[in-house]
Amino acid sequence: AMPGSGLENLLAQITASVLCSTPNAASLACGACRSCLARIAGTHPDYYVITPEDGKQSIGVDSVRIQCEKLSRTAFAGGWQLAVVDPAHLMTVAAANALLKTLEEPAPQTMLILASDHPGKLLPTLLSRCQRIHIKRPAPDVAKAWLMERGSSEKESLSLLALAGGAPMLAHSLGQKHAVSLYQKLGQALASSSNSGDLALAKSLAGDLNTFALVYERILLKQMRDAIGGNAASGFALGLSKQFEKLLKVRDWQGTGVRLDLAILQLLDGHRALFTHS
Repeated sequence: AMPGSGLENLLAQITASVLCSTPNAASLACGACRSCLARIAGTHPDYYVITPEDGKQSIGVDSVRIQCEKLSRTAFAGGWQLAVVDPAHLMTVAAANALLKTLEEPAPQTMLILASDHPGKLLPTLLSRCQRIHIKRPAPDVAKAWLMERGSSEKESLSLLALAGGAPMLAHSLGQKHAVSLYQKLGQALASSSNSGDLALAKSLAGDLNTFALVYERILLKQMRDAIGGNAASGFALGLSKQFEKLLKVRDWQGTGVRLDLAILQLLDGHRALFTHS
């Protein structure tokens, strides 16, 4: 699934339906049986979530082995056992290999769900043993209507969906972070010949690096398309591409102690220099 497409909501619905003792005719959870109440309380004995441990950026082999050992037993509640690996692409190679046997020969009434926004990063040996379900983006009109039901104007909904690549959940999140005005503000700053307000802007952008990265990425992509369509000098388009590479590095510095405001300031300086020398 692409980020912001509603994967977490779908996982919650699947989990509820699988674990419910008395689902309705549409296979949706009743929300009132003992299994549903245990799931809602976070105490269901046959539901496992495998995620990175606190402070870690990957899912280690020990976490996977512990849960696989539990899945080899008979379900405590007498129904389905369900394990969700989320996000699955953060498993180490050792962790992924430890999961293979359980994927090949799961115990009866055992379901494993590998959720990921980047399935291409999963080992081919894992993918070959899974039924792949691709979550598509909803039609633009459907996504726009969904956003408008949640308070966005039609104009804002269209702008948010453009920023989010059509993903409604991401668009809604960006709306709460005022990403449209940020896009306009950043675009104006980059188009200005003056850098007098760059430091203050960089400090504010560093407060939400992920939103800045997404907004700046959209600006770069638009300018790259315009440059290619307008037959701009190849060096200018290459410079924009290098800015994108620098952005990826800055995004990865989050939480490392690097002064993100100064890193963003360098991005702004580098971007403006492209237009000065073009």
